[in-house]
Amino acid sequence: MKPLNRASAVFVLFLAVSLLMTFPLATGFGSLLRGTDVNALGDPLLNTWTLAWNAHKIASLDFGGLFDANNFTPQRMTLLYSEHLMTQSLLAFPVNRLTGNPVLAYNFAFLLGLVLSAFGVYLLVRRLTGSAGSGVIGGLIYAFCPFLTAHYYQLQIVSA
Repeated sequence: MKPLNRASAVFVLFLAVSLLMTFPLATGFGSLLRGTDVNALGDPLLNTWTLAWNAHKIASLDFGGLFDANNFTPQRMTLLYSEHLMTQSLLAFPVNRLTGNPVLAYNFAFLLGLVLSAFGVYLLVRRLTGSAGSGVIGGLIYAFCPFLTAHYYQLQIVSA
């Protein structure tokens, strides 16, 4: 199999496993958030708001006031009270702008974080061992290990 075809197949495999592991998220990608209780839902709501705030600032090209978010007024630099999620915001920005749906943008960043984490470990293990099979196993172990699945409600950990 050609390397590009193999990499594409592995990427699709990680996408399929991610959709399966986060079920029922795929049934309501634009309206559901990962988290089944009040404690787990707090971070997805905060992270969704953060992605929407960053998308607003990126779209208006107002980077001077990026960290002066619209919460905790009149305090300044309030975006820095938590993770600013700038990398995830850049990944989710096109979805946020095209759809205007911050939940869909959050779920896109969440799913992309899982898939890219698994794929990154696949590439690393394949490079170190020379074995594509070992890379697939390594990617699956990393992205779907108990520690990470217990923290699926934290976008910053999923995207690590």
